[in-house]
Amino acid sequence: MKFIRNAGRDRALDRLTAVHAGGLARVATAELSVFGVEAFGDAIGTAGAVRMICSPQDVIAAGLLGDVADRARRNSLAGRNSAERVASWLNQSEVRIASRRLPQSLITVDGANEGVALVGGCALTTDGLGLAPTQPLSLTQLAEREEVDGLIAWFEDQWRSLEGSGGDKERLVSLFTEVGLT
Repeated sequence: MKFIRNAGRDRALDRLTAVHAGGLARVATAELSVFGVEAFGDAIGTAGAVRMICSPQDVIAAGLLGDVADRARRNSLAGRNSAERVASWLNQSEVRIASRRLPQSLITVDGANEGVALVGGCALTTDGLGLAPTQPLSLTQLAEREEVDGLIAWFEDQWRSLEGSGGDKERLVSLFTEVGLT
């Protein structure tokens, strides 16, 4: 594993964008924000499939519009449009909601000849993706190729363990739809 600063030219989002080529993206995220999910969706596009495991709705709802660092984004009055774009993007994804808050995040993205995985403070928020100042004690690691397969296997085990909950995607999409209506 290699530590990344998740700021400047060493951002999580840039690492993901450089690899994605229509493969499967897997996300286990402790938090979500409208602006983080929108940036992630823009970065990987619609060419590939996405599987997402996220924390329960009450955890997600608390940070949906970001934190202090997202004030400028909120004040741009683009929040409604962003929330609608995210809801549309999530409708094309597979989603499962965990019963408890996830302790850390994982993002894996498959490329044509390679894959990348990020572990730690890489939630689908603007600070988690390196688009806003990151918490000083946040740690994000970039996995090497041989480690990516093990992280994918871990994700798939978690994915299978959450089967049968039903309606998860609809509940998550409704959170973003409600933001778009306000």
